[in-house]
Amino acid sequence: MFPKGSWRATLTFVALLGALGAVILGGGVGAQILAVRQLGTPVADLPRVQQTGSPYLVAPPAEKTRAIPRRPPAATSVARTRTRVAVTNGPTSWTQLNQAIARIPNYRPGVATWVVSGRYGHWGATDLSNGRIYISPNVPAFRVYDVASHEYAHALAAYDYGWNTRSADLAVSRWFGGGTTAARERAADCMAIAQGATWTNNTSCQNEHWREGSRVLLAAHRLP
Repeated sequence: MFPKGSWRATLTFVALLGALGAVILGGGVGAQILAVRQLGTPVADLPRVQQTGSPYLVAPPAEKTRAIPRRPPAATSVARTRTRVAVTNGPTSWTQLNQAIARIPNYRPGVATWVVSGRYGHWGATDLSNGRIYISPNVPAFRVYDVASHEYAHALAAYDYGWNTRSADLAVSRWFGGGTTAARERAADCMAIAQGATWTNNTSCQNEHWREGSRVLLAAHRLP
């Protein structure tokens, strides 16, 4: 997930934080919405995004929904603006986001549904149960591609495992280490960097083993 301006049915939100780092809570069977917020900030519950079962449905039954918000860098000041909302499969109502999506190498139609909305107060959030990605209209122009490619990476990794959050989390955790939260973010950052992102919140992905894993996931394959 990204900062502000970051499977019954499983809702797992992953949001990208600002420059200070991120943590992700949740995982396992059931519907959970995870958002990531700046380290040191208590995690707050977010409202359900869908009742039937995020931003990303073939998934186990839903459990209690939780969220982990991602805040913008401490030094960044983001003015409040009227929220724009648009839900489409592919191009959106936001030209810069459309351009960013078009730049993603080997983009796979059907993996992600893009929603332009700042209602969660974070730059980006991904529902791991169905690939819906929320991008805030407050994301700075020079960060739109970085945010979009990171959130798309979260959706693609879940897609590779048939939207089965438990299976995806186990595989990603084994490969990237650090627990479910850290593993998800390391995977998404490494995948984003491999797709041309110039800014990530959690790692610069200097680990060759992580890079190899990101290439496997980007090819829509499961980790060995």
